[in-house]
Amino acid sequence: MSAHDLAIEKERYKRPVVPRQDRVCKYCKNNLNLNVVEDEFHFLIVCPLLKEKRDYLFNAVQAECINFERMENTHKLQYLLNGEDDIIRSVAKFCFEGFKLRAEWDQTTLHPPMLV
Repeated sequence: MSAHDLAIEKERYKRPVVPRQDRVCKYCKNNLNLNVVEDEFHFLIVCPLLKEKRDYLFNAVQAECINFERMENTHKLQYLLNGEDDIIRSVAKFCFEGFKLRAEWDQTTLHPPMLV
């Protein structure tokens, strides 16, 4: 996931350099007043604005790995990023849909559904 549109990656190339702790999720900041680093962990595991899509992802992964639900979040991230076959397809679908949804929010006056 290193060639993506998350702040952790995108803002490291800005000059002057944006400190890691300041590369925050603009969606959480603007809609929930949360200042959280927007990295792969945030996007895949905890971003509240992607909860609905994440629920589908986690249900699909749970069908393949019965212990997934009981894993610590850091282990869930490792499992998702190192998955094979159906797991990686589910992760790819989540990423595609998550980035697409964010692009829609950027292009319109739409707000994340849970906040309207």
